[in-house]
Amino acid sequence: MIVVTEQAQGRELNQDQRKALESALRYFQHSAPKHTLDEEESLFPRLRKAEVEQRAEILATIDLLHTEHLQIEAAHDEIDALLIKWLDENRLTEAETADLHDALTKLHTTYQQHMTLEEEPLFPLAENILPEADIAAIGEEMASRRGVNPDVWKTSI
Repeated sequence: MIVVTEQAQGRELNQDQRKALESALRYFQHSAPKHTLDEEESLFPRLRKAEVEQRAEILATIDLLHTEHLQIEAAHDEIDALLIKWLDENRLTEAETADLHDALTKLHTTYQQHMTLEEEPLFPLAENILPEADIAAIGEEMASRRGVNPDVWKTSI
């Protein structure tokens, strides 16, 4: 999405750029929140209950990820409003273009930090300490959020 905004720089969108922005907007309005719910409602509560040696580390990581979820949600709200305006009016002002670029850059940085915390240390740790029944339940909850048959949904934390 950053590439499209840099190419168009607030000017009128060509058809390919419009499709890319519409697609990105749909993804971030519908799919990204499900990922947050997967963590906030399925993974984090189970990890908070874990009585393990790394409990303090787990809780600190969860708190940081939760804070990032709030930052990501706020950034998406700002970005969504600007993208919708751009799609509706077919252009952005110079100031709006700068705001969009700044918001996308901050969001990208936050996502990079967020994924780093998820991939190492949280997900491997969760996979090692959560019982198989909890991992299966998380997979079922994830499938349910997406309207997918849990029998075909395979999850690995």
